[in-house]
Amino acid sequence: MDNNNVKQHELLDTTKEFELCSFCGKSVAWGSGKYVNRIPDLNEKEIRLKMGRPFPEGEFVCADCDVRTENE
Repeated sequence: MDNNNVKQHELLDTTKEFELCSFCGKSVAWGSGKYVNRIPDLNEKEIRLKMGRPFPEGEFVCADCDVRTENE
């Protein structure tokens, strides 16, 4: 087995851990149906924690949650 393929596969799995919406926790990774319309959450994780985000490890906001927060 080629070690480069294994390492790349492990990297892809690690990347998906952070491709979550910081509001709803749903995946915004490639193949989720939410990849194209995701918005980067430019706040650091510590700031997202202070803001009370339910999923502060998420580095994006999905389009559904973005619309919901605009209307609040």
